[in-house]
Amino acid sequence: MFKHLSPNAIARWSIAHRRRVIGGWLLLLVLGVVVAKGVGNSFDNGLALPKTDSQRAVDLLQSRFPRVAGDADQIVFAARDGRLTDPAVRRRQRAHDLPRPCGGLRHR
Repeated sequence: MFKHLSPNAIARWSIAHRRRVIGGWLLLLVLGVVVAKGVGNSFDNGLALPKTDSQRAVDLLQSRFPRVAGDADQIVFAARDGRLTDPAVRRRQRAHDLPRPCGGLRHR
């Protein structure tokens, strides 16, 4: 059925009709971009785990404390000498290590 469409025949036709081939490829590119724009992207950065303790905690934070209900970061300290509860280590933490927005946080 497609014996006349051998690779050699297609190559010869493509060379003889270069402008049509280039125009066809450009048309396919434009159509691809239009379809991609029409479909859009469906990236979702939200995570919901219904009926879990974690989701209930997030929902509670959002309803009662919306200012602090966003993402959370954990700050970890390690003491080179002594323990983290030693007064000298605590003073160094408060004076130098904590970024300004974290300075008012309660430390354990």
